[in-house]
Amino acid sequence: MHKHHPRMAGYVYIVTNHKRGTLYIGVPSNLERRIFEHRERLTPRFASRYGCNQLVWYEEHLQIGTAGDIVLAGLRRAQEQIGDEGDADLDAHGIL
Repeated sequence: MHKHHPRMAGYVYIVTNHKRGTLYIGVPSNLERRIFEHRERLTPRFASRYGCNQLVWYEEHLQIGTAGDIVLAGLRRAQEQIGDEGDADLDAHGIL
């Protein structure tokens, strides 16, 4: 008989380097550790290269398999928050 393994819970998050700056979107299982890694620049990847270490938005999810939909929802929320402050327009940059 096939055993069903529950999908691992995780987070979807967005960090930036500054207002009107670069956005980085991630999907980790341990958000606290991942944000620490961003702030301390412990991984020599995109987020470290561009200094993306300020958490803008996150959401916890029991099933992370639908991350694409979750990320788009997060971008839309970020657009609403940024738009309210008169900052960058994600639609104009082809992100949404």
